[in-house]
Amino acid sequence: MLKHSLEVFVQVCRSGSFTKAAARLYVTPSAIMQQMDALEREYGMALLTRTKKGARPTAAGEYLLEKTEDMMKRAEEIRSRLNVIAQGEETICVGTSILEKCRLIYDLWTLYSQQKPSCRIEMVNIHAGAGIPGAVDLIESLNGGVPWMREWDFFEICRVPFGIGMENTHALAQKDILEPDDLRGHDVASFRDAAYEGSSQLYETIEKAGAKLVLMDAPSPSVFWECAFQHRLLLAPLCWSDILVGLTLRPVRWDYALPYGIFSRAAARDVVAAYMDFIRKTYTGDNPDDIVPVLSY
Repeated sequence: MLKHSLEVFVQVCRSGSFTKAAARLYVTPSAIMQQMDALEREYGMALLTRTKKGARPTAAGEYLLEKTEDMMKRAEEIRSRLNVIAQGEETICVGTSILEKCRLIYDLWTLYSQQKPSCRIEMVNIHAGAGIPGAVDLIESLNGGVPWMREWDFFEICRVPFGIGMENTHALAQKDILEPDDLRGHDVASFRDAAYEGSSQLYETIEKAGAKLVLMDAPSPSVFWECAFQHRLLLAPLCWSDILVGLTLRPVRWDYALPYGIFSRAAARDVVAAYMDFIRKTYTGDNPDDIVPVLSY
């Protein structure tokens, strides 16, 4: 458990004032001030800059805020795992993020729960770059060959073609489907950790078309916005059409695609193994009801 004063500190930083933090915590502003004064005495330094307009963290406070929020997230992950243990072995923990969305798992679980009503699904936010919590059993995602994916078992459900994203007002956004030659003269951004088997051929196709390839950091909303602001095209799988910020995604007449499916840990618990067995049968024709959730984009 985090110290209460640290949780109050986070609330003050998020709200920007003692009064707003007090209203959210149902205490008086003076009580908030006293706790922050005590926290600063404990650390022996100023953590907040107080002004007539409110309060904001100092440089030291910014660092404490970042680390405290990390600890709060970790505490939530531990709490989620405890809930799984308390509810028994019939709960499956699914990791989700802006990229690893549950586009199919929930529909599959709805079908599975008709056969196994005691099985439950719990969603936990993940950030693959910071490590995946041990509580996570399954992750639905594209298989781009990044390091963490190599340590998990993968069941491929389908393949998702690469498309090109562009700002909504871009001339190419008026086309229903692009040709590789449409990329001529444009900057086309991709991500450094893209390591799927056909990446070198895809990059070669883009450069042969007369486009300039620009490698960028890991995907995030800020990176998507950056492409829009800098008038760059973005190489992206078509299933990202539901997450791209400020961009329109169009298919391209080529054969490059990424595997899409579900990752499970190599040593899966029995309840997870049973669910994955159901998923495999659903997509290999052994589904008695012939109901197969499909990916749409």
